[in-house]
Amino acid sequence: MKRQKLFGVAVAAICALVALPASAAATVVTAPTGTAYTETISLRQENEIVLEGFGNLICNFSEIDAKVESHGSTVTATGPITALSFTACNHHVEVLAKGSFSIHALGGGNGTLTLSGARIKVVTTLFQNVTCVFETKDTDLGEITAAVNDSANATLDVEFAPLSIDAANSNPFCKGGSLSTSYKAVTPKGLLFD
Repeated sequence: MKRQKLFGVAVAAICALVALPASAAATVVTAPTGTAYTETISLRQENEIVLEGFGNLICNFSEIDAKVESHGSTVTATGPITALSFTACNHHVEVLAKGSFSIHALGGGNGTLTLSGARIKVVTTLFQNVTCVFETKDTDLGEITAAVNDSANATLDVEFAPLSIDAANSNPFCKGGSLSTSYKAVTPKGLLFD
């Protein structure tokens, strides 16, 4: 009888542990508060963007549009990046692939933004037009701070987010870089992640 009770307790404990990751990964996107949001999240750069690496890249404008295709109480918020651009830069920049995103709720309406599959080609003129192709591979860009009310904007702070080099398509002098800037969610207002 004791073995059966211990077995039952062990099975219950294992079930509880297995259930934890699903609930921890769940992210409901809302805007305004309490209203599920399944449209595009539009982020616009607030500060100068800096990509540190081989020949630092500085851009004065960048945008990221992320279409929410999946979110809810049992899944992580995910979808494609529908727009990704960098303009007014000190080197030539071309977005080769936009990639996809995921957002994980952190509590308090905040979330963390992860990008995968984005590829950005930078041609620096410092040393005879050296080409470097940077890419994201489950790259944690940073924390999205929730909007303080339904008419306010959420913000994304990117601090030294690591970018890998696509060695097969880059000059041997290229090395990985890190991205720093901040973005404001211009659409929607009142953005939260629960």
